[in-house]
Amino acid sequence: MANETRAAVSQPTAGSLATKPALKFLALLYALAIVGFPLASTLPTVLGVGSQVVTVPFRLMVIALTGVALYLCLLRRSSLAIGSAVLLSLALWLLLLGRMFLDTVFDPLPGEPGMPVSQYVLLSIGSCFLPAIAFLQIPTTATLDLARRLTEALGAIALASLLYLGLRGIFDGRIFSRLSTEILNPISVGHLGASVFIVTLAGLATSRGFAKVLRIGLVVLSLVVVVASVSRGPIVAALLLALLHVLAGQVRRGLSMAGLLARVSLIAGAIALSVAAITFIESSTNAQITSRFYGGFGDASSQERMLLFRGAWQLFAEQPWFGRSYVELGLMSYPHNLVLETLMAAGVVGLVLLVLVLLGAALAGQRVLLADARVAWPALLLLQYLIGLMFSGSLLLDGRFWAMLFAVLAIDAGMSGARARAPAAAFRDSAPLGAAEPRTT
Repeated sequence: MANETRAAVSQPTAGSLATKPALKFLALLYALAIVGFPLASTLPTVLGVGSQVVTVPFRLMVIALTGVALYLCLLRRSSLAIGSAVLLSLALWLLLLGRMFLDTVFDPLPGEPGMPVSQYVLLSIGSCFLPAIAFLQIPTTATLDLARRLTEALGAIALASLLYLGLRGIFDGRIFSRLSTEILNPISVGHLGASVFIVTLAGLATSRGFAKVLRIGLVVLSLVVVVASVSRGPIVAALLLALLHVLAGQVRRGLSMAGLLARVSLIAGAIALSVAAITFIESSTNAQITSRFYGGFGDASSQERMLLFRGAWQLFAEQPWFGRSYVELGLMSYPHNLVLETLMAAGVVGLVLLVLVLLGAALAGQRVLLADARVAWPALLLLQYLIGLMFSGSLLLDGRFWAMLFAVLAIDAGMSGARARAPAAAFRDSAPLGAAEPRTT
């Protein structure tokens, strides 16, 4: 059973000249989907240039990389994970995009949404849905290892840049309340830190020597950024996913009680570090972190969310089968909840599709999470982004969610294919995902 659960996804076609470039492009897309935009939007601020000087070319580069990755995938005759959950996702896309085009092109809604319509359309198609298709490629262990290392490296630069901007503001005499930039709101900053934290934890267990020291430092840096964002969702998500990471490792490898206690101690240390960081930040700045947890939902942001929730439900009630609008008409924004957004924009039909997609993703994610530590981190990230969509973000705009959803489905499809092609005993002699020796860097 241990050998079977360590089986992986697929191998590249032997002798194909397109294999290595294709895997590298896919690994880069993984990293860019997770930390690319925060890095592209933060570095210009550090360098003192306009953000659009970098962010616009970055989005074009991601679209180009997506095209190249899919072309190389076809060139090496690699298979894509096209199952029922993927087809249901595409059907949900059509409903959401159809609603958006109906409300913006064919029968425009009264009023102006929070962002220009052209930008909304370009972001939803060019930055959310199209890039996600590349993640239907079935990766190898090497692909995911490279993707994890690239995410750690680029994420470390992004986190360090954000922390530098926060400290620079304090030294310049500005009152600190929540870590953010002109482009990234505190919730986005917090989820960036949580993502890097989860990805780094995945590589920590197999690290040795100086690489382990670097990853421990990156864990500390990511937790500091999560706490400094003063955002409830990312803080809770980071702690819950860290615990899930520990429990999955216990189930996966049958660890001894000492091993479990060691991992729980690591999480307890992270919590203690977070508490210490919260105490320091609250004592030296204007940030009110603890009050956001025990103070209820009386702040202005929470009150605005309540208005969006009520407005979205009212729009759903007007046309329950296929929805009424892609944005809430009172504040002209998405409702920051994927269930209400789906009901508002696609009605009961859309909600049924969403539930079926999430059910398929949950089953695939459970198998991926328990298969091998080196392939489990996309499943953890998918859960993080799902938590994020329950309290912030939009199905039409959050490309990370769709990318990790398709990634988990692709990894699961590859694992199923590997088990079907070879008996469990053959995994020791082959090199599919999860069968190679753990890397130590």
